Amino acid sequence: MLERRPYQDNPPRHEYHLTEAGRDLRQVILTLMAWGARHAEGSTKVFLADEATGRPVTLALMDANTGKPITREGHRVHVTADAEPLTLWRARTGRAYAEKDQLVSPFPH
Repeated sequence: MLERRPYQDNPPRHEYHLTEAGRDLRQVILTLMAWGARHAEGSTKVFLADEATGRPVTLALMDANTGKPITREGHRVHVTADAEPLTLWRARTGRAYAEKDQLVSPFPH
C-alpha cells in the first residue's frame, strides 16, 4: 500500500508514497467514515464535502454497470466453481468463522 523512496543519503531518509492499491483504499476509508457518522455519537465533525458547495456528501454503494444502489435484498455474493476449496466449502455450508461461539457467515441469505 505504501512505497518507500529514498530522498537523502546522509543520513539516509525516506519518504512514503501511496501505491495504486493504497489510493484505491480511499473509497473503503470514506465508506467507513460515513458508517461512523451514522452510528457513532459526535462523529459529524469530520465529513466528506462537495468541493464546489461545501455541503456534506451522502455516500452510496452503487453498481457501476446499472447505476442501481447495492442492497441486501437485490444482491448476493456468488462464488465461482474454480474458487479455493475453503471458499467453496464456506459458500456451500454458509460457514465462515466462529465468533463468540456463534458461526458467522459471509454470505447472508
